Amino acid sequence: MDGWSLFLKPQYPVTEEIGVYALLGFGGVNLDGVNGNYVDVDDTGFQWGIGASYLFMERTSLFVDYTSLANDMDGVYWNGAVKADVDAITVGVTYDF
Repeated sequence: MDGWSLFLKPQYPVTEEIGVYALLGFGGVNLDGVNGNYVDVDDTGFQWGIGASYLFMERTSLFVDYTSLANDMDGVYWNGAVKADVDAITVGVTYDF
């Protein structure tokens, strides 16, 4: 699987340490093979997500977000048509310079 995304990220500070945000954008997803079986699924379109961040040290935050990258993508599986959904959960650290 490979994909790309371009998001707008509106944010809202809940407290000085905690913030929430949305991800609204456009991107593409391509699936080529699953467990050695032939699969061809390729789609571009609207993508969205939600997330939260926590400032745990000065200028350093931990974040987690859920992103829906594709919903009901049409494709071809080795024995016929297939529909696929692609979602992601991301956890990371950001540092503000």
